[in-house]
Amino acid sequence: MGQAIAVAEDPNLPGLRQDLRKDIFDKVKAGQDIVLLGDEGHGKSWLAAQICSSTQGMGLFLSAESFDGITTEKLEEFLIDMLIKQSGDASDTPLRNRWGHRLKAWRASPPLAQLLVIVDGINQRDGLHLSTSSATSNA
Repeated sequence: MGQAIAVAEDPNLPGLRQDLRKDIFDKVKAGQDIVLLGDEGHGKSWLAAQICSSTQGMGLFLSAESFDGITTEKLEEFLIDMLIKQSGDASDTPLRNRWGHRLKAWRASPPLAQLLVIVDGINQRDGLHLSTSSATSNA
């Protein structure tokens, strides 16, 4: 919905949210994929952003809209663009190559501090899907 999320503003959570956050964070640390489901306005984005901001590795927070028109063949390029953008760097060939090498190294030997990618707003996107024109990607 394009609203700002200020997760560091008030890090205190109600008891139920603390338990839920710990459960989700434990699953993320174990490398499991997580999907937060619920009605609009129930705090899914806020909780995901808080987990993303407190992850020991790198957190990449993306909107579902940002995937419009992205194919699986372009997914790695897209992730590199978003990593550069969210790190505040200016995109150039050497930096793009460094991120590309880093992603390949992470696939070959996952680091202790993982890359956490959060896609927000999937439930608000009718028919969202990554279009494919070949076999699956490992990106």
